Amino acid sequence: MGACNYTRNTDPLGTCVFPVGGCRDPSALNFNPGATFQPAIDPCTYGQHGCLDSVARNYFTVYTVHKPADCAYDVPGCTVLSATNYAANATIYDGSCVYESQARHADPVPWLSPP
Repeated sequence: MGACNYTRNTDPLGTCVFPVGGCRDPSALNFNPGATFQPAIDPCTYGQHGCLDSVARNYFTVYTVHKPADCAYDVPGCTVLSATNYAANATIYDGSCVYESQARHADPVPWLSPP
């Protein structure tokens, strides 16, 4: 591709300006601030948004842009519907379930007892 300021006369000062193709979108991962034009076929690549917290249960290495709101974390608790202490928000069974027959014979929970 020729210089965009080409003239028939020789340029003794070497001031020819050659076009530089590339991604001109600052939000793209491969943004090229030196690009002077963007080709017809879009060269820009954008990140895959998702959870990049390795502690989260939906962490996935293919993501390139961290989006904290997408992260989901395990919540330990009783996940058995028939238990008296079923926790609807629990995602991992932690062995803490109490059943009707156990509840009648169990000692009261200390932090729920009056002082």
